Amino acid sequence: MDILRGLDPASFCQAFFLLGAAGVLAAAAVPTAGGRPLLNYGARTSERGAVGENSNGFRTQIDVVAAYLASWGQVPHAWFRTFYVASLASSAFWLLQYLLHGAALVRIASLQAASRSPSMTLGQVYLVSVLMGIQGLRRLYEQLAVVKGSSSKMWAVHWMLGLSFYLVVGVAVWVEGARTTSDPLPFAEKLLLVDHACRSHSWIPPDFDGF
Repeated sequence: MDILRGLDPASFCQAFFLLGAAGVLAAAAVPTAGGRPLLNYGARTSERGAVGENSNGFRTQIDVVAAYLASWGQVPHAWFRTFYVASLASSAFWLLQYLLHGAALVRIASLQAASRSPSMTLGQVYLVSVLMGIQGLRRLYEQLAVVKGSSSKMWAVHWMLGLSFYLVVGVAVWVEGARTTSDPLPFAEKLLLVDHACRSHSWIPPDFDGF
């Protein structure tokens, strides 16, 4: 816990991703079929025969425990779309926090700025945040309009980890630019900065007066 308290927000995000990757590798390293039910979801759960059974039909204790854990808390695979709802909601929330100089962003940004770690430029923050918003919107559209319905299930732990991933990414895309995002500019000036960034990158026509 003392180690976590000493992390700045950017390092906390990095630690979250590293621990998540380590967890996946650890599950994949479980011997025999034991790791399969911890990693599979949806249609993958029916691959390679019965879960936890080896070629001799013998179920090891590890297999039994893994299969039991994976059977707990199954949720509809259709809940996959909530990942992208969370992603879009996160993007919208942090955009409003930035424009209105919200308390949540100020708190996180001040902690990050105090660490004196390298900072992203404001243009980099804009670019990555816009791309993340577009990705969330694209994937949500695919889930609603392209992907066919399925009766398959996924482990609730996978669902919670997926939600956590997108919520942490929502912070990770801007937190290293804390020294610029925490600047207390008025709302109108921030809109002008966004407008200038878009025009300079040819995202909108120079004669557009929408802002």
